[in-house]
Amino acid sequence: VADRTRDLDAARREAEQANRSKTRFVAAAVHDLLQPLNAARMFTSLLRSHLPGDAERHAVDSIDGALAAQDAILNSLLDISRMESGQFDVHIHDVALGPLLQVLGHNFGVLAESQGLKLRCLPTRAVVRTDENLLRRILQNFVSNAIRYSRRGRIVVGCRRVGNDHLRIEVHDQGPGIPEALQREIFEEFRRLDEGRADDRGAGLGLAIVERLGRLLGHEIGLRSQLGRGSVFWVCVPLGNPAAVQQAAAAPATTQLPADDAPLQGSSAWVIEDDGPTCAATQALLQRWGCAVPLAGGAPEALAAAQPGQAPQLVLLDVHLGSHHHGPDVYTELCQCWGQAPAVILVTAERDATLRRQAAERGWGFLAKPVRAPALRALVSQTLLRQGASP
Repeated sequence: VADRTRDLDAARREAEQANRSKTRFVAAAVHDLLQPLNAARMFTSLLRSHLPGDAERHAVDSIDGALAAQDAILNSLLDISRMESGQFDVHIHDVALGPLLQVLGHNFGVLAESQGLKLRCLPTRAVVRTDENLLRRILQNFVSNAIRYSRRGRIVVGCRRVGNDHLRIEVHDQGPGIPEALQREIFEEFRRLDEGRADDRGAGLGLAIVERLGRLLGHEIGLRSQLGRGSVFWVCVPLGNPAAVQQAAAAPATTQLPADDAPLQGSSAWVIEDDGPTCAATQALLQRWGCAVPLAGGAPEALAAAQPGQAPQLVLLDVHLGSHHHGPDVYTELCQCWGQAPAVILVTAERDATLRRQAAERGWGFLAKPVRAPALRALVSQTLLRQGASP
């Protein structure tokens, strides 16, 4: 018996080690793949503003759409790997569901209309206990799936009470329906129906992520469907405390950003990034928005160029700067040389929630690669405005 127990323990340790190795491999592979993808998306954003005609801009938009789809697939693979290895942070709190559904309807309404569909998110005053970001991802997957597979009719997002302490959020569509034999299989990786739009069938990862997010949150996920009559995907969440949400709503709202690039005009930033194309693309975008970029390069170039009292207003900082430099450590060295501590935006392909939390604790901005140009411009503007408002 003792020998068998030792064998089982050894087998378990070997399996756990193999799983950790797989997770590290997937994370490293996705990180490397995201680097050129990030540069390509930033260059397409830059290219669009240089093109004279609608046909040329449409071609660039198509390229960016294809790159965005590739980005989504890579990040989905990384998310699944992290969830399986227990590296996904969950933050449960009381969430007002109405505003979340309102934003969902706004974000997907135009896409639905472009496909000849009508999306409606029914208003609700319900408060639920969940991780707001992860619940949003579940519902976004349900709605995007409904748009992908529906050729006509309406998509309705609404809620039903379940007993005294739960709420079921449902996404109804009038799509082709799903055969009963496939209704469990579609929650597995790379499973998808063939009835989707020819140009937008996805990779079959969205519902696999939904199923794992549901398990992670302790929220039941379900599906009802009839062939020829549509489907209903749902997630069941516990009800929360409305008083807690009202207290949070009383906090001051964030300042709205101006529509133009006024905060960037005349500002200065360093781009510290070891990937050459990404570095060049970021520098070109910032300069186009009126921001001077006296340095765009890796850690050695930044450390060599730093002079006392000559810090920029902002540092855009990658985390992995080659095999010998860690971004936050490089920043510490630069601050010692400058005698100043400029604002920081961490720009990284790492999806580590701990890294994001550490950035927030230091008051740094955080952007995940691939970076969309509007998101970069908005965060740089916000950071410079906040810095200007500081005493």
